[in-house]
Amino acid sequence: SFPTRRSSDLSNVLTLAVNTASTPTASANTPLCTGNTLNLTVTSGDSYSWTGPNGFTSKLQNPSITNITAAAAGTYTVAVKTGNCTSTATTTVSVYAQPVANAGSDVTICEGDNTQLDASGGLTYSWSPATGLSATDIADPIASPTDTTTYTVTVSNSNACTSTAKVTVNVLKKPVANAGADKYMTQGQSVTLNGSAKGTDVSYYWTPNEYLSSNTILNPVASPVEDITYTLHVVSNIGCGIEAT
Repeated sequence: SFPTRRSSDLSNVLTLAVNTASTPTASANTPLCTGNTLNLTVTSGDSYSWTGPNGFTSKLQNPSITNITAAAAGTYTVAVKTGNCTSTATTTVSVYAQPVANAGSDVTICEGDNTQLDASGGLTYSWSPATGLSATDIADPIASPTDTTTYTVTVSNSNACTSTAKVTVNVLKKPVANAGADKYMTQGQSVTLNGSAKGTDVSYYWTPNEYLSSNTILNPVASPVEDITYTLHVVSNIGCGIEAT
């Protein structure tokens, strides 16, 4: 015969399913300088809810904040929902002030002269181009460009934040005179002189002022009665000297 089964020997099987969510990881491109873009990131889930300083909220997985200010510094928290489970992660953002670069006022020099530049606003300095500069890594290099040049200085502070400023060194060209080749003529005739002049804002004249159609033009007609030597003078009207030949 079969044994009698007691009611206490009977039981129901209960299976419990427990949803588990991986721990999210949040990060940011920190530290940052003011004016830059903050990029927040978090590992994948089904939905996201960010909160942070200065009233920041977002439902994006990887939100960004453009043109940040010092108010953006602090701790950002994101709640990541995966299935029925929600986990949180945090990341801390540091924001540093940009230096205010100043390269000084534009300056004008004569060709061959120099001037001292004077930048301010940071702890380290980098000038470009290097052409005509005594140094590129100091605030006040000596500039001796041969042509008008605009220099850019990049100013950095202790947090590696940078800003730039520009200064132009205007170079006034010195006067250059050329009286041309010697001329030969038959007595009683005339000949045209072939002078030339270079420089920034110059005037010119010939000496002696004898037997010339004009002594203040580059190509006067000369009608001397005997051998004569003419000299062309080129004068800077802005104080950069005189040359005669």
